[in-house]
Amino acid sequence: MKILQVVDSMVVERARGESQSTSGSLQSLCWGSSAFGAIVSAYFSGSLVDTYGVRFVFGVTAFLPLMTSAVAVLVNEQRLCSEERSISLPSSGLIESSKQQIRQIWTAVKQPNIFLPTLFIFLWQATPQSDSAMFYFVTNKIGFTPEFLGRVTLVTSVASLLG
Repeated sequence: MKILQVVDSMVVERARGESQSTSGSLQSLCWGSSAFGAIVSAYFSGSLVDTYGVRFVFGVTAFLPLMTSAVAVLVNEQRLCSEERSISLPSSGLIESSKQQIRQIWTAVKQPNIFLPTLFIFLWQATPQSDSAMFYFVTNKIGFTPEFLGRVTLVTSVASLLG
């Protein structure tokens, strides 16, 4: 999931200079590709574990983040000058400035067009998902096979792609 966050942040950075329709298309392509990859991996994950074993599947899944780390060297980043990096606040006004910023944040967050999507994302992330470690532990205790768990993840990924 961390790789997806890195890719998503790179898409956001790339989309800053594009039109709104292009940036939306880039974002859709990023999430659609992720959902498609999840479908493919979910479809084959259970049968690969049954056929080749856990170590082989772990090795394959470990290779992809390593490959991403190797390609990350090619990302061109611009350094910030030391003047741009330093943000100095006077120590006497730090508490007052913090209070003012908290009030501004609360004013923004309590608006329904900010609060409702934030609540949705919180509830979405607070619910258990089919790819959590606890899900695999509980279903393994019940006796579900890796193939069944792969199918559950497949359905989750198809729903994500449709969404």
